[in-house]
Amino acid sequence: MQLGLRQTISQKQTQSLVITPKLRQAIEVLLMSRLDLTQHLRLQLEENPMLEELLEGELEVEIEEPSTEDEITSEETTVDENAVEPDPEIDPPSEDEIQPDFDWQDFLDDSFSPSERLTFEHGENDEGPAEDVAQQESLLDHLQAQLDVLSISPQEREVGEYLIGNLDQDGMLTVTLIEVSEVIGCSIEDVEAMLTFIQRRFEPIGIAFRDTRETLLIQLSRNQAATNPLAEKILTDCYEDLKHYRIRQLAQNLDLKTDQVLEAVDAIATLDPYPGRRFTQASNQENRYRAITPDVMIEEVDGEYLITTNDSGMPKLRLNSTYLDMIQYREDSLDPKAKLWLEEYRSKAIDILNSVYERQQTIQKIAEAIFEVQRGFLEKGVSGLKPLVQRRIAEMVGVHESTVSRATSGKYAQTPQGLYKLEYFFSSSLTTEMGEISATSVQDKIQDLIEQEDSAKPLSDEMISRTLKQDGISAARRTVTKYREKLGIPSSTKRRRKWK
Repeated sequence: MQLGLRQTISQKQTQSLVITPKLRQAIEVLLMSRLDLTQHLRLQLEENPMLEELLEGELEVEIEEPSTEDEITSEETTVDENAVEPDPEIDPPSEDEIQPDFDWQDFLDDSFSPSERLTFEHGENDEGPAEDVAQQESLLDHLQAQLDVLSISPQEREVGEYLIGNLDQDGMLTVTLIEVSEVIGCSIEDVEAMLTFIQRRFEPIGIAFRDTRETLLIQLSRNQAATNPLAEKILTDCYEDLKHYRIRQLAQNLDLKTDQVLEAVDAIATLDPYPGRRFTQASNQENRYRAITPDVMIEEVDGEYLITTNDSGMPKLRLNSTYLDMIQYREDSLDPKAKLWLEEYRSKAIDILNSVYERQQTIQKIAEAIFEVQRGFLEKGVSGLKPLVQRRIAEMVGVHESTVSRATSGKYAQTPQGLYKLEYFFSSSLTTEMGEISATSVQDKIQDLIEQEDSAKPLSDEMISRTLKQDGISAARRTVTKYREKLGIPSSTKRRRKWK
């Protein structure tokens, strides 16, 4: 009997999810924030000649003087009273132009993680020309400008450039003095002298530090307002206790009163442990302080809440009528390559218009379902929040749970109670004597208790748990700890500011 290997051909049927370019685009558009979508539409408008922007004046003319084809369409169309009305500011594609060959909501399953996020390299949305040309000076540029005006030797300049060129975003030196001396071909003493000059004479003071304690000591010695011999001693001899805010331990080790130690610690707190970070933060200032424009607007009208999607400021796109005429009425005279080119861009334009329209409808329906459950929030605020999970909204709307996740991620709602992320309205539940309560409401109560506490005797997590128990809310100490940390609130030990 002989054994051998041989090749065979066989057929096998399997089912798999195929993500077409059209489907992928629909998912991307649904995931986009309002700013991302605005920028994306601007980009599509520039790249696709089959798209044109519908201006306000043109919109009014089309409404007042509809074409014959539009009149026929409006007469033959049956109005569904239960259907969600699209926003009039978006020009939805007509049924004659768009016949989608897929239901993209059916494909939004667990093949894509609900936490999936897409990065678009075309940047943030710009509201005006001033933002297009504004540039923030980087840390490297800031230090290089100071180095350029110094009257120093070529070697010192080379050392200085190498030092400032090897700082991280916090302003910390990422190379050793030995490495610098070997690269430049000079002594370690020369490198250290230039480093000391940069640390003490350049702005910001303490830049190019090798550890946090070094920059704090430099700033302390140069800042007359923060000069404090005790603060310097704490940094030099008791740095570990300072890092962990062990005030009592510091007082015992230094044989001083806690008030004296606190005064020195407060002086240290005025210093900047990461002097280079301000440049990184400044470069992102536009993103951090840009006014948020809500995706959903909620207004109270005659005791009812009207929920609409907000598309103001977004470009309103439609198919270019000139090119459409060329395809429809001059088809015989078109060059085959030109015709193929126009058809390709027409297909892409239809896909983006359809994706935007579907996105609007999905967000509208999901927002209506959310606030049908969270009506108590609209009337009472955070205390009126109910426990809510995405699965319930998915069942109410008739979509997959991951669709709800994508449609609410990064989206905001302007409510009578203020501006909130749509994700804010989803939370788990806690048991109370009166029934279930939203975990978000419990977090709000914890924050209120801490804000009202005596800073000399801050509430421990156990005390907060007992206080909530008196209000009929069962929250174990570890649950309180989890919620407190989620709120970014330090422990009671670190919140204590004075001792008797």
